[in-house]
Amino acid sequence: RIQLTMIKEAQQMVGEPCVFAIMEYLSQNLLELQRDFVREQRAKEFEAEQQRVRNMAGHDTKIIEQAIEAQSDADDQKRPLGRRQKQKQRAVEKSFGRQEEEEMMREQQRVKRIQRIQTESS
Repeated sequence: RIQLTMIKEAQQMVGEPCVFAIMEYLSQNLLELQRDFVREQRAKEFEAEQQRVRNMAGHDTKIIEQAIEAQSDADDQKRPLGRRQKQKQRAVEKSFGRQEEEEMMREQQRVKRIQRIQTESS
């Protein structure tokens, strides 16, 4: 994680003497980067411990996850879309429709050009 942040920082300073800047960046942000890393590790360890406890108790997590997903899917299907959600959905459909219309117009123009060139050359 620290290496990735160093690489990003170095890429931002292309053409500059970046060694000193990277060292300065590390000295200023090392504690914060280390804290973030420790938090991520603790979260992963906690999740692994929870998984181990569930497995020891005999819970099948795949079945539970599938049930949760099925329930959320059913809730989504039952609930009608709100006004804004409907507007967003229409806007997305229109944007896809515009692309198709533009492609059709380009194809028609291409066909017309080919026909015109053929009639002019005849």
